[in-house]
Amino acid sequence: MKRQILFIYLTLFFASCGKEDSIETYNTDNTYVYFALENNQSSNSEIYADSVNINFSYLSNVYLPEYELKIPVNISGLPENKDRQFAYTIDPKSNYNTNLISISTPMIQSNLFVDTLRIIVKNDLELNNKTMSVILNLEKNDEFSVGNDYNSSIKINFTSQLTRPSWWTTWEKYFGVYYKEVFQAWIQIYPEGIDPTPGPLGQPYYYYWNNMPATASPTSFPVCFMYKDVLKKFFLDNAIYPNNDPTLTRIYLPQ
Repeated sequence: MKRQILFIYLTLFFASCGKEDSIETYNTDNTYVYFALENNQSSNSEIYADSVNINFSYLSNVYLPEYELKIPVNISGLPENKDRQFAYTIDPKSNYNTNLISISTPMIQSNLFVDTLRIIVKNDLELNNKTMSVILNLEKNDEFSVGNDYNSSIKINFTSQLTRPSWWTTWEKYFGVYYKEVFQAWIQIYPEGIDPTPGPLGQPYYYYWNNMPATASPTSFPVCFMYKDVLKKFFLDNAIYPNNDPTLTRIYLPQ
């Protein structure tokens, strides 16, 4: 009886494998390569990400000249006692200034299961008003076949855009005329999880730079105002200019 059940199970299994796109098949004689950047999107069940966003305005130094993105590249199969290059192409759907991107040699070094593809993204004034993207598609070559389809491509979006938030009007008396540099500093000074003031329904640590109090009241929101004073002092102690241009008027918060 057990043999009959096993036979039926195997028959059904191999029949289902004959259907197109039912499972991915791998040749054990080949070595496969795939992108393995950790997926931090809780809404996506995939282990590895198929895209990544870089916004220079969210970094601690808004004038950082360049950013190095490190993308892990994994192999399935056995490593070899030699360096091996993998292959990729730039997808024609990419939209970017080629002068702003440089990519390291696509290499899996000797005896490694995991290596790193390094992408240098340069900061530029052009990014203040647009988002660019470059898409890398892995390709088969003499050394590697392409692994999991989902992880055979990765899209890198990069920008420096930081638009005026809707809450700025309510807080303009204290923050002044909108400057990207002020907003960027506020993101660093007033991050999520720093203000224990409860929200409307008693939610702890409710307020932060992207979820500001609906009213600019120092008595109702003393912690937020304490950090507002930190922001004001930052611009007193540091000479910050719009677009990092010293020919323009230096930025100060209202007195």
